[in-house]
Amino acid sequence: MQKNYVYNHEYGHLVYAWDVVNEYFHSDPTTSDWLMVYGEQGLKPSFVKLAYQVADDVLRDFGIRDKVSLIFNDYNTFVVNWYANTPEALISIVKFINSDGKICDGIGMQGHMDVYWPEDANTFTDTVKMFLSEGLEVQITELDITIRNPQRNSEKERRERFKKVFTDLLEIKRDGGNITSLTIWGIADNTSWLKEFTPLLFEGYDTPKDVYYEVLQAYLDAGFEVGE
Repeated sequence: MQKNYVYNHEYGHLVYAWDVVNEYFHSDPTTSDWLMVYGEQGLKPSFVKLAYQVADDVLRDFGIRDKVSLIFNDYNTFVVNWYANTPEALISIVKFINSDGKICDGIGMQGHMDVYWPEDANTFTDTVKMFLSEGLEVQITELDITIRNPQRNSEKERRERFKKVFTDLLEIKRDGGNITSLTIWGIADNTSWLKEFTPLLFEGYDTPKDVYYEVLQAYLDAGFEVGE
């Protein structure tokens, strides 16, 4: 098993979290082996719960259950009426997984946004707060912000949206919110999966954009130190 391999390795202690289940809400029943075997099970998928039970058992065998988080990761977690992938649906499925004891620690939120999507700039962080209020850990796992309509959107507006997202998340974290990870989904636009929409903080690996400095300023404004 992969976790046995990892935690028997000399650097295994560096692995502090696992996305046990990824994008369950968007599984295609015509191509997903899991759905073909188990069938569509909505918000109570037995095979998803089983995956967390197995992962939980492995971590307990290694005596590190209190040091490693088991996460449910998905995209558009903050959007209502997207394949039933609403924040409430995510909370419901995690409650099902944890119905016999807490084995899923939190939710991973892929943060693929656009300058004007979602329309309300507070939607993303309001959802973070909702998950935190349920006692769940939150990880931001794939953050990028595109400009899909250059005629309507500007780089200035993207800078403002990026800074707002970071400012709000850092404020939540500073006030005790259990946000344990924030991953920007790529280093530079020229290697991004969305490169035509310039979604990241760098143009190239050695070319930071103005938005990069906006994000650093958000850390400083929130009272955090920024390493060299």
